[in-house]
Amino acid sequence: MFVPDRILENLRFLILEVIHQLERTRAFVVSRDEPALEKIRERDAYIDTLRGIIQRKCFAVAARHPEHDRALVEQLRSV
Repeated sequence: MFVPDRILENLRFLILEVIHQLERTRAFVVSRDEPALEKIRERDAYIDTLRGIIQRKCFAVAARHPEHDRALVEQLRSV
């Protein structure tokens, strides 16, 4: 699947952040540390922001391609 580099970079950051979020969540479940819970909440907003950035970039790329290039548009929608 072809995905532009500028989208892939943000996607990599998103994947790494989700992995770290899962690790923080697992640690919180064990420790029940309230500051750790706050960190999880803070980073959740960052994850949402990254997801929105990726979505906007995908829509922008899709909008620039002619209608006959449906395969690329569908690939971008799947990201």
